Amino acid sequence: MKRKSEVLLDKRLEQILTEMEMNNRQVKRLRKAKKKLFSRANLHTKEILLKYEKLESIERTITVRIVYR
Repeated sequence: MKRKSEVLLDKRLEQILTEMEMNNRQVKRLRKAKKKLFSRANLHTKEILLKYEKLESIERTITVRIVYR
């Protein structure tokens, strides 16, 4: 028989895994939408999208460095 703390941990783990799965689906949809938008964009818009993507990448790198310090 599981202790109360084990049950709470199991529930929290299940909740986290569910959230991760939902986030993963959202990321996949977002990537698909970005790809579709990029394929339809004109040259100027593509340049802007690439710059924005680079800025997002830099932001993610900074966030990861801060979180995992």
